[in-house]
Amino acid sequence: MKTLLAALAIIICSTFAFGDPVSFGSISGCPDSVCLGASYTFNVVSYTGNQLKVDYILDGRTFTNGTGNIITGKTDGIFALSLNFSIPVTAVSLLQAPGGINNWNPQTGGQNSGGCNGNGAPYGCAQVTSIGFMPVVGSMETDPYIWEFLLTTNGSALGSASAKADFYSYSSGRFVNQISLSTPRIPEPRSLMLLGTGLLIVGTLLRRRLVA
Repeated sequence: MKTLLAALAIIICSTFAFGDPVSFGSISGCPDSVCLGASYTFNVVSYTGNQLKVDYILDGRTFTNGTGNIITGKTDGIFALSLNFSIPVTAVSLLQAPGGINNWNPQTGGQNSGGCNGNGAPYGCAQVTSIGFMPVVGSMETDPYIWEFLLTTNGSALGSASAKADFYSYSSGRFVNQISLSTPRIPEPRSLMLLGTGLLIVGTLLRRRLVA
């Protein structure tokens, strides 16, 4: 019986450690010079086999361009963005994007200040097909923008998430900012319950062993 319980505890704890994670946090509260006044959220919609669906949410209604003052008017736009979960990515597509998926070119690899560059196996990137299709940030944004990525991976467990975004200035006609952020994995409640159950079983076994 003790052997069975020990095996059960190992399985439960392993489920927490290596199971499919489902959410990452919102990056907010960081310095304006880093986050440009916007917030960035990554939600894992599903991870089945090697198919990973992720919502990349960018809320730029308080976009400041690092100045501390909210931008007004059509001043800056989102040109490209990428995300990375520390696992190899072999294919990238978009299921949802501001203005429609046809306005965006998804590809593997990361990005630099000029947009997607195709370098870096862990990354999935999407770049707007025309400057005229860029979603604006600042006071003209009425709702957060959502990109839903479909990434083909090798099926391994996700690590910590990181993301980048390039911003283009309509007024100056050039790229003006790039953010580069990371966020730790946040365990889902189901995983926390499994972990707690596993630890409880282990504690019970240890207590019985000490009493005996």
